[in-house]
Amino acid sequence: LLREVKRFAPNKFPYDTERELREALDTFYKSAAYAGLRAKHGDYDDFSGFVADGDTGIRAYWQAFNASIPRDLDNGPAVVKPYYDRWEDYTLRECAERDRSPACFHMLPLSWVD
Repeated sequence: LLREVKRFAPNKFPYDTERELREALDTFYKSAAYAGLRAKHGDYDDFSGFVADGDTGIRAYWQAFNASIPRDLDNGPAVVKPYYDRWEDYTLRECAERDRSPACFHMLPLSWVD
């Protein structure tokens, strides 16, 4: 979701405040770019979205987890953990560079991959 928001308005990303990110999300959701994503990926709303907190805040957002895990990989914590670790390292590094802006928030590690 945030990658698509960044593509939509690259000169404004990352946002300094939650209010700015919320405004960007609201604008993106009204755009032809967002309509195109929904048309191309019918279940886009199931895998990426946000929950508003009042008129200017964000209570939560979610996005599909994609760390280039092969589709034919067996499922389970031991198999997924190396890919998850690479994703965690990447996000920690990227967020540190952005001073942990709201745009870098991501879900804490799940207990089954620890």
